[in-house]
Amino acid sequence: DHLHSTGQGITNPGGFAMTIYRSGIADAMVEKFLHPVDDKVLREISSCPDCQGTGFYYPKGAAKGVIKCTHARLTAASDSVTAEGSARRRFTASEINEQARIIAELIESGYTLEKAEAEFASSMHPADWRDVASRIKGL
Repeated sequence: DHLHSTGQGITNPGGFAMTIYRSGIADAMVEKFLHPVDDKVLREISSCPDCQGTGFYYPKGAAKGVIKCTHARLTAASDSVTAEGSARRRFTASEINEQARIIAELIESGYTLEKAEAEFASSMHPADWRDVASRIKGL
């Protein structure tokens, strides 16, 4: 209701709420809003090799479901450093499809691709975001 009343592009608050509830995609953002955390802690969490700071991940692929991240491997050094210098785990093809489907549902509920990029691209490997964005445009 807050997003709708402040004119942030949500035309159907109930549908938007159901979409983000089912997907779990906004759980980390809601947690951050309800319980603000120190910037230093956020920087540490954003380097989590499992969730890349989103607060959830697919331990056995998108088909097996998402779980809340406990950041158990946060202290372990990541061995998948990319050319861009980020230590982000690459998504599988099914995870990319799942992310594209979830974000496409958000766009149908009033999001714009630019808003989605601002909120979700930083938690993904840059090449994975490009794949997700191209799939969204193709849907």
